Amino acid sequence: MQTGVELNAKVSKEMLLSIFSEKSPLHDGATIISGNIIIRAATMLPIDSEVDDYQLGARHKAAVGITKVSDAIAIVVSQERKVISLV
Repeated sequence: MQTGVELNAKVSKEMLLSIFSEKSPLHDGATIISGNIIIRAATMLPIDSEVDDYQLGARHKAAVGITKVSDAIAIVVSQERKVISLV
């Protein structure tokens, strides 16, 4: 994934709250974490076009897509519905 902003920062409550704050330029897109390091934020993931559930938005379709092509676990934060989902 080459989109977004490279961070290479230690995972912490403060960092995650800062990234996912509505006013943060990093809150839109995926945050990539490996181990205890935040690698990138505001990363655009490819949307899985095979997901035909009309109720799922772009974030959820991208989360499904990344779990199909990698060993990633995706956590989706729905800003609109105020729901957190594990994919």
